Amino acid sequence: MSTNIQGTGDITYWQYRKNFFPFIDHIGAWDEFGYLTEIGYELHKIGKIHGPTSRTFYDYVAKILLIEGKHLDLILDIEKYTRNKGFDNRDIAIENVIEKLVEKGLISGQGAKKFTNEFQLWGQLGLVFKESGSYYVKNKGFNFDWEKITSLLA
Repeated sequence: MSTNIQGTGDITYWQYRKNFFPFIDHIGAWDEFGYLTEIGYELHKIGKIHGPTSRTFYDYVAKILLIEGKHLDLILDIEKYTRNKGFDNRDIAIENVIEKLVEKGLISGQGAKKFTNEFQLWGQLGLVFKESGSYYVKNKGFNFDWEKITSLLA
């Protein structure tokens, strides 16, 4: 049975378009015409050789995300504004980060989602890990895996 709703196109296509196309754009895997860039070709090649769920593939995605997607800059800002600052919980820590990024003019603060999607992605890629069910440790900060992050950047 088709999931096609008249006038809207294939639902699965639109779900992928909404969820994955912006990410592919963000990491620079294709150009404005939809052709693979060098990054996109390498990502495709690694996925074909090692599989799209392999550690090698995930590590390459993480590296591209950190560099091309500028997530390293965001992680460094999060660290700067939360590490050993004495925040009782994640929400208070993230509110501080958002406030500082708004002050710097890096984000508008409108509709800030507290970086939940980013932490979920970083967790899947092994860039941050949970301790007692949370990526945040009271009074310490977020559990970024700096050994892995620096090894990916080498």
